[in-house]
Amino acid sequence: MRYTLIRSVLVAGVLATACAPADPLGKISADDREFLFAGKDTNAAFMGQPGDAGPIACNPQRMNQGYVLMDEGSGLWLDSIRPSGIERHKVLAVEPNEKGYEVKGQNGVGVSFSLIIEQTSEDTASISWDGAAAEQYLRCPGMPA
Repeated sequence: MRYTLIRSVLVAGVLATACAPADPLGKISADDREFLFAGKDTNAAFMGQPGDAGPIACNPQRMNQGYVLMDEGSGLWLDSIRPSGIERHKVLAVEPNEKGYEVKGQNGVGVSFSLIIEQTSEDTASISWDGAAAEQYLRCPGMPA
């Protein structure tokens, strides 16, 4: 009887652990996390001018597009910055791939997307949204969290 109880408790523990949600950042290193998210009290924005619309700079008013990855208490988020405003997307996972990182997420209506970020230098990245042609972005650390 006692062994049956102990075995039941162990099985329940194993099932609870196996069913726990996986860490969405568990597959990337601390350095990768620093490049993508910057830090606890700050963020790194990736600002760009898709289609070679002009030089890239860390000024949201001058850029046509940008992305900010955030690790908040409510989860992981991706803000997509456009001239028309900011759209917030839920990040489901960040995984390494052959080009850099794949950010898997869902927009506000539950449509899945994939953002491919390739670190091209300490200050730049090549970014592709859902397989579109990659564009060059400037990494701008120090954005308020």
